[in-house]
Amino acid sequence: MASNSPDQAIKEALSAARLGTYEAATTAVPMLPGALALYAWNAQISAAMLAPLHLCEVVMRNAVSDALVAIYGAD
Repeated sequence: MASNSPDQAIKEALSAARLGTYEAATTAVPMLPGALALYAWNAQISAAMLAPLHLCEVVMRNAVSDALVAIYGAD
């Protein structure tokens, strides 16, 4: 289907179902640009959480490894 605007092309590429949640959450008029802004904000927040999540995973993995070594030995 041919797109009428860049925003509409993005909606088609991401899917109407995926953007529906963001469209329901926006008060912007027209709705689609507001939904895309919320979607971009969500992506930024998700990206900002990658480093803390990575550090948490490494700390947890090391703690589990230390506990297993303490109980069962290095091998």
